[in-house]
Amino acid sequence: MLQNLNNHVTGWTDWNIALNLQGGPNWVKNFADSPVIVNSHQDTFYKQPMFYHMAHFSKFVPEGSQRVGLDPNAATELESVAFLRPDGCAVINILNWSQKDIDFAIWDPEHGFIKAHSPAESIQSYLWKWQ
Repeated sequence: MLQNLNNHVTGWTDWNIALNLQGGPNWVKNFADSPVIVNSHQDTFYKQPMFYHMAHFSKFVPEGSQRVGLDPNAATELESVAFLRPDGCAVINILNWSQKDIDFAIWDPEHGFIKAHSPAESIQSYLWKWQ
């Protein structure tokens, strides 16, 4: 998602929002994973990690937000995307794919910096009042 949003995609959704325990239904038996897995026999569902990953964008990047550029340090191994929201706030989503915790800083020349910690295999959203 972050790579798509950083390359001018205006929206993103998972085409398999909910699938059964096998990863279907699918007429060609191309079973897959999805944000929600449904067990129709027990009338239950399971939220997968992608459900929570998508939630960061749904909760923190409202309609009308505009993506802005970042100058990330490649040495951190973090992926990031930033937006200016219609309410005057800025949000940065940070994704840590690695198996290790990473300390980093978000620096804004006008507002200072935030020392932060990204746990292994996590996604975080940082929100602050911009104007």
